[in-house]
Amino acid sequence: MSLQPLEWRKLPTRTLGYSGTATTHSVSSLLDNIYDMLTGSLYFDGSTRVTGSGSAWQAPTKVTVSSKTEALYMFPAYQTQVSQSVIIAGRESTSTTTSLPATASNEPALTANYVYIANVKNASGSFIQYNSTFPFGSGSYSSGYVAISPAASGINFGDKITIYESKEALSIFFYETSANGNFGGIAGAIIDPEQSSPTSSFDAETDGRLYGVTTTGPVLGALSATFLSSTTVQGFSHSTTSTVGQPRFIVISPFLNATMYGSIEKNNSSGGQGFAPPYYYATLSGKTVSHPIKCARTQIITSYLGRFRDMTFTKKSFNNSIIRNSSTGTTLGFALSASEIAAGDTIMFNYS
Repeated sequence: MSLQPLEWRKLPTRTLGYSGTATTHSVSSLLDNIYDMLTGSLYFDGSTRVTGSGSAWQAPTKVTVSSKTEALYMFPAYQTQVSQSVIIAGRESTSTTTSLPATASNEPALTANYVYIANVKNASGSFIQYNSTFPFGSGSYSSGYVAISPAASGINFGDKITIYESKEALSIFFYETSANGNFGGIAGAIIDPEQSSPTSSFDAETDGRLYGVTTTGPVLGALSATFLSSTTVQGFSHSTTSTVGQPRFIVISPFLNATMYGSIEKNNSSGGQGFAPPYYYATLSGKTVSHPIKCARTQIITSYLGRFRDMTFTKKSFNNSIIRNSSTGTTLGFALSASEIAAGDTIMFNYS
């Protein structure tokens, strides 16, 4: 039985003052920008956004240390039996924080000048601290933090932030114009196990969902134009390499304070349907079609986890573009790909 549609919505893209040369940003300023975006009153098309309603997440709460923003935590508008929160965190090299947030499987201890994301289930208690596996008390449990940005200081960092939000999941991406690079992650109730009621305790939480976080691997080199057909571990598959910023796909195990690895079904003849994304997901006349993205446990296909919720394979598109019905102009969704200047493998965040 399928879960309710997530109804992805696009916030106005935030430009960070890129000038064509190397641009540096502090982690604190990046988190402040994300905070501002998630407290906005409009979507990209000028339609009204009301925090805590529909797809709009509740206004985030800032965690500051010595006047520096080091974390944001927020809740979706829609709550289930397994109340969840997403935490975005980072610390600068000059931070006075002494205890570091618990990172996810294979992600080294939190490194300064990166932005991280984590998903927390059973977050119905009072917030205690972001540097804990149990940020909302003993009943909560965090996926652990994984990096979603390149180093924010000292390199040519991404000059745009794009956020897509939905009723139960959140997506944050940084785009670097000079290098044509796209980095980021998605967190929340991201997988529909497609289990009929009652759900098995092995396959889903009591609310029929699977929670977790998946990233592109910002230090490995961002998304490639062929990330959905490549056989390498990039973009929404879990790398077990223990260096910061590798691609991660962390799923919180149902009913347990534990995690497992995930992987999307790649779209190539050895691991998927055998159709390359640019050809299969458009009709002969060029109209857009889409296909569910199936997820498995671990990079080696050992068991079926479910499908990404309202995220689908579709035809090659430009990153950050709006995908519309060619006949009616109706919005179908929003394109996530490697580049804003060349069409590539694309995941679409479905509008409804």
